[in-house]
Parts: sequence; C-alpha cells; structure tokens
Amino acid sequence: MYDDEFDLEAHWADCHGCDSFIPVDEVGLCRDCSVKLERDLLRQRDWVYSSCCYGVPNDKREELRLSVIKKHGAALELLAPDPKTAAGKDRKRQRQKRKPQQKKNR
Repeated sequence: MYDDEFDLEAHWADCHGCDSFIPVDEVGLCRDCSVKLERDLLRQRDWVYSSCCYGVPNDKREELRLSVIKKHGAALELLAPDPKTAAGKDRKRQRQKRKPQQKKNR
C-alpha cells in the first residue's frame, strides 16, 4: 500500500491498532496493523470481511487459513477473541472449575 519513501498523498493519522502517527489506510490502520487484521480475519474464518478472500473459491479458503496459521500461528494479533468461539467457552469452563462447589441443603 505505501512505499518506504515519503508519500505526499498518504493520509497521516493515529493508527487505530498501534496508536502510532503514521500513514494509514481507509480503515485507519497502518500497513503492519492492516496485515495483522487480514490474518486475524482469516484465522476466524470471517471470509466476508477479508479482502484477501475476494474471488477465492470456497474450497480454497480453508487452505489459505491453514497456511496463515502454519506461518504465523493460531493466536489472534489485533482482534479480540470472540467469547462465543471455542476459546471463550474454554475460559468459561476453567472459571467454573475454579469456583468451589456449594453443597445443597436438603
């Protein structure tokens, strides 16, 4: 998106992802944060919001996702995890295990 040299037409602002004053895209993200967002969208299978998946056949999207996970790992980099996903459910189960069981009086 941006060259390493100064671009007079670049829009400079605070990046929404890293809070650096830097050239940002139309979403308000710098180049690095924009790439992280794309990887997170692929990891979460948010095909509709990912610009990388535009025009990619449905059967190839999962291969693209797996290649991102293989290269960069499965952890999200920019987006907060969705509590409805498996990771959020696992945390809820862990919290429930830590709570002491109350005895019922009959």
